[in-house]
Amino acid sequence: MKLENVLVDPSAASLLEEAKNRFHACSEDETEQRMAELDDLKFCEPEGQWPEEVRGQREAEGRACLTVDRLNPFVHQLVNEFRQNRPQPSVNPVGDGADKETAEILQGMIRHIAYLSDGDVAMDTAFQSMARCGRGFFRVLTEYADDTTFDQNIVIQRIPNLHAVYMDPASTEPDGSDADFGFLVSYIPQHIYKKEYPKSQMAAMADAEWRSIGDDAPEWAERDGSGCVVVEYYRKVRKPVTLYLLEDGTTTKEKPEKYKDTRTAFETQVEWFKLNAIEILDQTIWPGKYIPLIPMLGSELFIDGRKSYSGIIRTAKDAQRAFNYWKSVQAETIALAPKIPWIGPKGFMGSGAQRSSWMASTKRPIAALEYEAYDAQQRPIAPPSRPVVEPPIMAISAAMNGAVDDLKATTGMYNASLGAQEANQSGVAIRSLQRQGMTSNYHFIDNASRSIRHLGRVLIDLIPKIYDTKRVVRIIKPDESVDMVTINGPSGRLDKQGLEKVYDVTVGEYDVTVNVGPGYQTKRQENLVILESLMQSPLGGVLSQVAPDLVASMMDFEMAPQLVERLKKILPPQLQEGNPAAQLPPQVQQQLQQEGQMIEQLTQRVHQLTDLIEKEQIKLSAEQERTQIEAATKIRVAEIQAQTSLLEAQMKTGSPEAINQMASFIQQLQQEHQDLQELVLAMHEGLTGHKPEEELPEVPQTPESPQTPFQAVPAEPGNAFNVPGQPGAGA
Repeated sequence: MKLENVLVDPSAASLLEEAKNRFHACSEDETEQRMAELDDLKFCEPEGQWPEEVRGQREAEGRACLTVDRLNPFVHQLVNEFRQNRPQPSVNPVGDGADKETAEILQGMIRHIAYLSDGDVAMDTAFQSMARCGRGFFRVLTEYADDTTFDQNIVIQRIPNLHAVYMDPASTEPDGSDADFGFLVSYIPQHIYKKEYPKSQMAAMADAEWRSIGDDAPEWAERDGSGCVVVEYYRKVRKPVTLYLLEDGTTTKEKPEKYKDTRTAFETQVEWFKLNAIEILDQTIWPGKYIPLIPMLGSELFIDGRKSYSGIIRTAKDAQRAFNYWKSVQAETIALAPKIPWIGPKGFMGSGAQRSSWMASTKRPIAALEYEAYDAQQRPIAPPSRPVVEPPIMAISAAMNGAVDDLKATTGMYNASLGAQEANQSGVAIRSLQRQGMTSNYHFIDNASRSIRHLGRVLIDLIPKIYDTKRVVRIIKPDESVDMVTINGPSGRLDKQGLEKVYDVTVGEYDVTVNVGPGYQTKRQENLVILESLMQSPLGGVLSQVAPDLVASMMDFEMAPQLVERLKKILPPQLQEGNPAAQLPPQVQQQLQQEGQMIEQLTQRVHQLTDLIEKEQIKLSAEQERTQIEAATKIRVAEIQAQTSLLEAQMKTGSPEAINQMASFIQQLQQEHQDLQELVLAMHEGLTGHKPEEELPEVPQTPESPQTPFQAVPAEPGNAFNVPGQPGAGA
């Protein structure tokens, strides 16, 4: 059946023609690449490591064709390294309306999406394919949450067959983000197709018509009519829009009454179609702005205008073939060594049973052999002999070892990377060698991280469009704990100001970064090692009192969460988050507030005095003295801030000693600032001959409170501003 007789809608005909032309362009562009990838994949099987003609010839001669696969373990090492340290996307706010907490919610939603849809399997499959032959793919799609709702979920799905994907040949980005179109191909046998698409035109066609479609569209149907190809076709459509620049600097697409300027921009829309060779089976608008087919690319080369991708297998084939050959030669040599023939005069083996024994001696061990010692004339005959031939085992072994070294050199992985422990090497040295080994193949991990980052961008672009109403969603935190959060509406949670939080994922702009390195579990194990060393140090006693729950949270055993919860309950009230007992009495809180105001005033005074000195620096001749005073002032301000934070933390315990220390500290600050004021006045008058035109700020006094719950302790004498060359300075 001719296509023009099947297609009625001109737009459908135009779309099919466009899709077929683009598909043909992709197929033609990737012919050599796909053949090389297919050869790499076949080489992963033991039968594929011997050329067919060589195997056939050796087997016909009865010679060994051994396959000892030393290459696939290198691939598994790289893949498992990726699985242990899988890159993790992190969401960050970058625009107006975005906030950090909502970014954390989005990040938790991405983790949950990956968990529900086995996204780790999808990424691992793509990475394994990329490590073997240079490319791998996975996809993002949406599906209904269940059969009783219109709510949709986002799914990350693996693509086990990399040759099912055809991407835009003009795409240059390693993550495929700039692709204008892409195809996902599925081959379906005829009887299955008719069950899945019973209302389609092809389902009603006879076998002869199926075969004719194969003639018109050889890439989309089998010539024998046994099946057809169903294609998912994604394409980007850019629609022009007019942007209007308003007086306040904002832009809008709606034409206002007054505006400063206009320009033409383009909005990107992704369309999705499901096609066969003659008709459109389904179509819709993809909610995102990216084509949801995400590649992972290995080593990349541009040769004669064409892209070439390769994994570990491609460059190591010859080394693996050489190893298989020499291994076969070694086995063959050792097996044939006992078959060296006997050499002697004609008839020395005798006849009958005696001859049979001599003939069998090259195949099995025989304790004793007899021979004819005299000829017919009774002349003695020399005993039979065997030529002494030393099998070239050493040379063969050397060739085998050379092939193994070639494998390590071409793959960039040596003994340490494979887990082998060298003698007299520490664990630190072994880990260093392992890191060095992974460096040579780090570009695979780095390319994968780019793809995972693009996955994050695809997801944060989809989430506001799929989850666009008030909804309770499940998120997974970095420690793999699960939480339920309400988005796009009041969450029922209060912020520090007592206002109800709203996590609106439809507002704001967010970006994705990727952390490459150990995952959370690995980091937790490393943290546990550090904590264990701290517990054995002089700080161990303090940690066991103030942070036993943190130590237990790093441990990995079944009852660890229950142990953490019990330890939290026995912590002192001041260390328990959210415990009402941890709140300070109202009098103490009032005093802390007053003292906080005091600290702000004192800190402001330091800045004012420093600014005053800077204003007079042109008039001052003693530049060195001014610099010393300024430096000392800044240092002291830092000390004040640090000591204040420490004292405030101590006062939350309610200890009278801590409160007295705070009172003493404030009195000390008052004296210091009084000394500093006198010093600045003296320097100013001595160096300029007059008093400063603007008055210095008054030294603030501690606010009096009749409810002060402590008795102040006298401050220690001394001036903290010990500037060299000035009164009161230390020796």
